Amino acid sequence: LDALAREFPEVRETVDTAVGPTYRAGMAPDPAIDLRARAREVVAAERYVVLATVSPEGVPWSCPVWFAHDDLDAFYWLSRPGRTHSVNVAHQPRVGMVAFDSRQPTGVGLAVYASADAAVVPDCGLDDALAIVSARSLAHGGGAWDRARISSTPLELFTNYFGFYAQDD
Repeated sequence: LDALAREFPEVRETVDTAVGPTYRAGMAPDPAIDLRARAREVVAAERYVVLATVSPEGVPWSCPVWFAHDDLDAFYWLSRPGRTHSVNVAHQPRVGMVAFDSRQPTGVGLAVYASADAAVVPDCGLDDALAIVSARSLAHGGGAWDRARISSTPLELFTNYFGFYAQDD
């Protein structure tokens, strides 16, 4: 995935983690909690993220997308080129994402928030990215993904590439 890092050096952005009642606006997270480890738990447990985009007219759009990930450094999702969020990313690559377990009781949930620029994975990184997507799909009972499968549908493979940080307010 070094090719993707070179392709998108300016889009290493932010991932933030909220850990239930121990992290609220204006409060420092509990130093005993490893936010990166908790973020990994949330991301590994969830199959969908909410992806937020904006249209050329400035209208916000949110939708759930199945995702694969490379630790907390890159998130991937597949989309048809004409879908609203794909059109929006082509116009305005800045996106927001959140992964969370919506089954948790109020006040004790965990969430991972991210903002970054998104783009279609370039050809030079496609095979590596498809290997990550395929592995996660197979782990969830889905099929393998390769160039032939995304070409025949047709689908585009998008990525956000960013570094993790735990905000300490």
